[in-house]
Amino acid sequence: MSSSYSTGRGFKSGLAISLGIFGAGLPQTGLVAFGLGEIMQTMPKVALAVKVIGVCYLLWLGGNLIRTWYKHTQSIINAQANQLKP
Repeated sequence: MSSSYSTGRGFKSGLAISLGIFGAGLPQTGLVAFGLGEIMQTMPKVALAVKVIGVCYLLWLGGNLIRTWYKHTQSIINAQANQLKP
């Protein structure tokens, strides 16, 4: 992912995404190392909260994707309509 991003957007963007992925991986590794799975097994409410937060995040990502697609589609339709005007 980072190599294709770098190819399309340049070195600085590729470096930024690589550092972002690395930065996200550190807390995940720490949580696993310190027993997040154990906590989630002994505290079902925490597990449910993590799942709900994950669902909300995925819904937010999906909503942004649909909104971006819709705006892009509308801009193409408007551009084509403007070309057809006499």
